[in-house]
Amino acid sequence: MAYADHPASLYDEIIEDRDYITVNGTTIPIRTSVIDEITEYTGETEIHLTRPSGDTHTLTAETPIPPRDELLGNLAAAQRAFDDRPVSTLQNLFDARLGPLHYTDTTAHFTVGEAIFDAHGQHGTGPLQGHFQSLGVKAAHLSEGFKIASTLPYHWVDGVGWEITRQELYRAKMGDGEIPEDRAPPIEDCFIINVPSVFPAKSFGQATNAPAEIVNRTISRTEQTLAETLLTKRMAQLDAIEQQHALLTTTIERGNLDRDLDEVPDLDTVAQQAFGISASGLASLRSQVKDRHNKAFETVRLLSESEDFNYVMEEFAETIDELGELAMLGTRYREEVLDEPPGFY
Repeated sequence: MAYADHPASLYDEIIEDRDYITVNGTTIPIRTSVIDEITEYTGETEIHLTRPSGDTHTLTAETPIPPRDELLGNLAAAQRAFDDRPVSTLQNLFDARLGPLHYTDTTAHFTVGEAIFDAHGQHGTGPLQGHFQSLGVKAAHLSEGFKIASTLPYHWVDGVGWEITRQELYRAKMGDGEIPEDRAPPIEDCFIINVPSVFPAKSFGQATNAPAEIVNRTISRTEQTLAETLLTKRMAQLDAIEQQHALLTTTIERGNLDRDLDEVPDLDTVAQQAFGISASGLASLRSQVKDRHNKAFETVRLLSESEDFNYVMEEFAETIDELGELAMLGTRYREEVLDEPPGFY
């Protein structure tokens, strides 16, 4: 497929000394100064924000902006609604407009179209939660995004490289029209969503110059692995790098990306640069992954040979999936309560 162009500075380090808000353990990529700005409009149903271009962006709603504590609670609820899969959710919204604005190693920032709320979720994630439609939450995210966009050399809507939607891609493949060059919605219909990232996207992007779609898939793969396995975050990140590095090189080989293959470093170099570790550190990480896999297979073998296997299946689990859920609960108990290494992954 053809990838949307993205600005060369998409992975630049533009955000320094940026302390984000944390509410009851939930990180919200919005600064205290932005919250202060929004709460000045407490009780009002209309707010005026200054765009990076200097003109005014107006937001209105029937429900007014709440007091500070309530706004923080709403922001935290909006983040938790992603169920630890914010980038997966945004990527899986059918025909939603998604424009990657900027990545750091801990956050991802996207310009989105208003129609994103009408898009239905696919591939294991739901729709975008309604929390983001409340005036306070929407204004806080948009204002934080404006602060980021004001430091960028490209426009926060026109220059972000909007991803091609599935419907556009399908129609193009069927010969029913071409993918439009200008996919940006009207500026009045755009706002920004800032989410935490479980993957060092900036370092990976700088190492590979990968298009935003592949970076998003890498983040999404990490989110999925963390949610469905007992691998550590770094192990899940390595798994994602290995998968997406292979996809990137295959895409170039097939001529679907205008880049020479020798422009992409080898897998080990990419992993070392993304993690900021040495060759020996990468070898140690791979050894840990291998050890975790071996323990998982050993657990399955012992389980299959156990006399209690049929009893567990008869009394507590009717399917292998349910048995797997029991295994996950048991290993989490070992890890979190007994402080023992998990025997499953």
